[in-house]
Amino acid sequence: MLKNRIRINLLILLVILTSILTGCSKKVDPKNLDFLGNETGKVPIEYANLFEITEYDSGYALLSIDKIEQTVLIVPEDKEIPKDCPKELMVVEKPLDKIYVVSTGAMDFFVKADALDKVKFASLNEEDWYIDEAKEALKDGSISYAGKYSMPDYELLRDKECDLILENSMITHTPEVLNELKNLDFPVIVEVASYEDEPLGRMEWIKLIGYLTDQEDKAKEAFEKQKEKVLSIKAASDDNKPTAIIFSITSAGTVSVRKSDDYMVKMLELAGAKNGLFKVEEGTGSTTIQQEAFYDEAINADYLIYNSSIEGEIDSIESLEEKFPLIKNTKAYKEGHITCLKGNTYQSVMSTGDLIFDLSRMFQGEPDLEYLYWL
Repeated sequence: MLKNRIRINLLILLVILTSILTGCSKKVDPKNLDFLGNETGKVPIEYANLFEITEYDSGYALLSIDKIEQTVLIVPEDKEIPKDCPKELMVVEKPLDKIYVVSTGAMDFFVKADALDKVKFASLNEEDWYIDEAKEALKDGSISYAGKYSMPDYELLRDKECDLILENSMITHTPEVLNELKNLDFPVIVEVASYEDEPLGRMEWIKLIGYLTDQEDKAKEAFEKQKEKVLSIKAASDDNKPTAIIFSITSAGTVSVRKSDDYMVKMLELAGAKNGLFKVEEGTGSTTIQQEAFYDEAINADYLIYNSSIEGEIDSIESLEEKFPLIKNTKAYKEGHITCLKGNTYQSVMSTGDLIFDLSRMFQGEPDLEYLYWL
């Protein structure tokens, strides 16, 4: 029953995303793509499963994004849009230097790929960024605030000739916005990096940003640096691995936990721990359970990690006790093994390798951590 509900929810998401992207881009009949010529290869991808870039001898490339069945024609700077290009195929023309980054989790890709100068619009104001480079760009005016995903500043984007809008799946909540962007002829790419079930796969989306902005070498370099950090961790044997749970308390008092295949659970595993939740939904993303149900599993976990990305940071163990009184009876509480993720972790996608390394240090009892703090 639980698995069926998960499949139904995923199917609904796919249907919504695919339907609102119809007209902007959708799966195209290969018979209508003869103008591409012969395939010459694909951009090397190691861990990401949800995007693919295929190159052709004509100089064009096709970006395919899974989950939403989005196909995008990437036109190089020295080429024009083919006359026989299907109308249903979205087209992105290089060079791209007036990008509107709606997906806040994607901004770090531009920073680490040394492509922030290609971004001219953002969906957060200066004070809402944890990324210093983005904050400074909003402050000095090199990036302008263009509204959040549900209320973009259409006039600003049109007047300043925005050449690409990078959304995430939040756009499913406002299909009328996507339809208006389509009517105004803005090319839209929906990134779904957060649906990758591997942390390294999520970070590897930087290669897409590198490809779009002609910063492939910088993007690869940034990814390899984080990959090496993760692979350098020497985990204990299965019998000696601690159990850990990432959670947060919602405003309604329920407990938000990560599903069994979520990238944050994989982060714990890469850091040398085992997921302490055994009765949680399969799939990616988060789910909520009642405090009593959470307590039944959390009571024996070696480490409890509070996720501040949604509900905000916890300033003390007393504050957490107020939200979740039962925590005082857990093993982690009694042994002083409760930490809080700092609020910047969601935006700092390309620091995920550093965070995993930090988690491994936490499991070794290190007092000074970079991305977490002890409560």
